[in-house]
Amino acid sequence: MTSRMTVKTVKSDKAATAPKWSLLESAIWSPAKAGDNVTGSLGAPEMGPFGEQHTILTTDGATVLPHLAALSDLSRVALGTMVRITYTGDKVSKAGNTYKAFTIEVAA
Repeated sequence: MTSRMTVKTVKSDKAATAPKWSLLESAIWSPAKAGDNVTGSLGAPEMGPFGEQHTILTTDGATVLPHLAALSDLSRVALGTMVRITYTGDKVSKAGNTYKAFTIEVAA
């Protein structure tokens, strides 16, 4: 006696209900030259693909700051505080690695 096994294919509706994701690359601040800056009030940090990312609320809308170790000092700034972040250029560490340097100013 031979037995037959029937395999049933079940179609899932997950694909139909899954959200569609898109990158907002234009909203990420990327300075081109030394002296470029962004000014606004500090928004709540959000988790990004590489860790915590901060937002600056400007008159043009929200600007996402790139995830950089140099901007980790923003965690000490109270939310809603006016800040100005200025790109001061690429620097070379003692180990010979190039990194992006920034200054963070807080309105008094």
